[in-house]
Amino acid sequence: MMRQNKKARPVDSHPTRDEVSAGRDQAFVFEEESASADTVIPIPAAKLTGYFSNKKYFLMIAIPLLVFICSIVAVHTSSHTPFTSEQSAAVIQSQETVLPEHSYYVTRVVDGDTVVVHSDVGGDHTVRLIGVNTPETVDPRKPVQCFGKEASEYLKHMLPADTVVRLETDPTQNDVDKYGRWLRYVYLGDVLVDEEIIQEGYGFEYTYKKPYQFQAEFRSTEKYAREGGIGLWASATCAGKLVPAK
Repeated sequence: MMRQNKKARPVDSHPTRDEVSAGRDQAFVFEEESASADTVIPIPAAKLTGYFSNKKYFLMIAIPLLVFICSIVAVHTSSHTPFTSEQSAAVIQSQETVLPEHSYYVTRVVDGDTVVVHSDVGGDHTVRLIGVNTPETVDPRKPVQCFGKEASEYLKHMLPADTVVRLETDPTQNDVDKYGRWLRYVYLGDVLVDEEIIQEGYGFEYTYKKPYQFQAEFRSTEKYAREGGIGLWASATCAGKLVPAK
C-alpha cells in the first residue's frame, strides 16, 4: 500500500492558540523530503529538542562530550609548543649549512695548485687541481720557485677559508694521485679555477701521463697567456721558466 504523505503546514504560519498554551512552539520546523519531491513533511522543533528537556539525558550526553573536547584541545596545545629563539636560530643555521652535491668548504690553500676542503660527512681532503702546475713553494726537495709565492697568494685570494667550491672528477684520470690527494676540477660558481690559474699567468698547463678531459682547452689558454706575456710569462718575472725565485 502506497504511503500517504501528510499535508505540511506552511513554514511561515503562526502557531495555534492550543500550541501556545501547551508550550509547544512549532513556528520553526525542519522539512524533510518525502518519497515525492513535490511534498514535504514538517518536523516540529519540539520533537528534536525533546530529548534534552530531561536533565538526566542532557547530562549523560553533555558531560562526556565536554570531556572529549577538553582532551582534544589539550593534545593540540601540547603538540604545538612554539620554538624558542635559540631553536629557531639553530634550524636556520642547519638549513644554511646544507651543501649541494659535490660541494665543499675550502679549509686552506696549500700552494698555487693544491687546496684542502672539508665536508661534515667526510672531513678534510687534500685536492690536487687537474691540468695545471704552479711554481713550487712548499716542496722540501725544491727551492721556492719564481712566481710561486704569487701563485699561492692568488689562489688564497680567490679561495679564502669557508669558500664553497664544487669538485668534479675526470673519468680519464685516477681518483687520487700517489700522495693520496684527490684529483679534481675545482669550480667557483661557473669559473673553472684550474683554467683560471693558467689564464692569469700563475701556472702552466700540465699533463700527467695521459691526456685529461680539458687538455686542448687548457693548452689554448696557456698559449693566450704566453703570447700576452701575462704573469710568469713576462720577461720581467720568469719568462715562462721554472727557476728558483730571486
